[in-house]
Formats: sequence, structure tokens, C-alpha cells
Amino acid sequence: MLAGFAVGTEVTLTVALPGAEVPDLAQCSALPHLRPLLAWEQEHPARVLAVLDRTGADLSVYAAGSAEPLATAVTGPDDEIERNAPGGWSQGRYQHRAEDSWEHNAAAVAEVLARLLRRYDAHMLLPAGDVRAMQYLQEHLPTWIHADVAVRRLRGGRSEDGPAGRLAEQVTVQTHWIVAEQIEGLLAASAYCCPPARQDKPGPGSVLDRPTSRWTQIRSSGPA
Repeated sequence: MLAGFAVGTEVTLTVALPGAEVPDLAQCSALPHLRPLLAWEQEHPARVLAVLDRTGADLSVYAAGSAEPLATAVTGPDDEIERNAPGGWSQGRYQHRAEDSWEHNAAAVAEVLARLLRRYDAHMLLPAGDVRAMQYLQEHLPTWIHADVAVRRLRGGRSEDGPAGRLAEQVTVQTHWIVAEQIEGLLAASAYCCPPARQDKPGPGSVLDRPTSRWTQIRSSGPA
């Protein structure tokens, strides 16, 4: 699916909408028809999926307006992750070293996540995986993430086939709910701060009467 916008005979913008189910549409009006594009962008915000274990994490980064993620992995600096050791006086020391390794690895994941969230201007973080690793991750995430990013835990763990396919349904559902909550919050804030203005009929010379011609075309990218 492709959305295109033009002024006269000049195409000013084209935007790919992969997977969008919108009927073909061509429209000429004073203002561009943006609703399908805005709906697509709203349903596909920037977000990051992180599936952790005690060695690191698999990350899937969805850029704004993208249906397919960019995949990367983080491997922590410590490889001593097992607490199994012979009993006796040394048992506690082995357990403590393993716990330190888990925390160091989670801290490395938190650092990479912070960079990705800033780079893609993402305000959604969806972690899943080992419970202890996620606890350490939460402790090491920067304060601004706790304040500005919606965090929702998913069910599932790390495996060789990657996270995106197995958790796709949960990602879609949680994204839908977060977007709905954000819209509800914006509407509530708008109603509180800016009460509805009086709706007067546009007079002569308003934007609706101007002769500017703007073409909007939204059509599937396949053959006609």
C-alpha cells in the first residue's frame, strides 16, 4: 500500500503503508486527506521488544510506521551465570558471583535499550523472559524511561528462533492498549485545558473557499 500527496502536477510526498488494508482512493481537495495515513502511523508507533535471559537479550526494534522489526542481540560481559556448586563454605560465594553476573548482564541490556529508545523516539518498551533478569533490568533502566516510556511485560522466553514471531500477537495487543491509553489521556488533558470553541460557519475567504488544488491518492502497490 502506498499513500501519495501532490500539489498540481508535483508529487510532494509518498509514504509506504505495508500491510494496510485500505481501498484504493484518489481525491482532490483544498486540504490533503490524511486520515488513512494518520491511522496507520497511530497503529504502528515506535516500540522495542526485549526478550531477556541471564546472559543478555534479543531485541526487536519497530521504527515508527514500520510493520517489520530490526533485530539485534545484546550479550552481557559476564559468562558465569550458574549458581550450581559444591556445598560447604564456598556455596555462598558461588551464588553471589552468579547473581553479580546476572546483574551486570542486565545492566548492559538496559544501556543498549536506553540508546535505542532515544534513537527511534520510542515510548513503548515490551520486555519478556527470565524473571530475575527482568528484575535487574528494571533496576538499571534510567529514570527517564520509567517516567516517559510505557513498559508492559509479555509472557515468553528467549530461544533460537528469535522473539518477534512467537510474541507478535502479544506485541500487537499491548501496542493497541498503550495507544488507546495515550489517546484517552490526550483527550482528557485537551478537554481540561482547552474547552471546545464555538463552531461558527466559515466566512468568505476561509481556507475552504481557496482554489488551491491538492491531490491525495492512496492505492495498493500491486498491479491495478
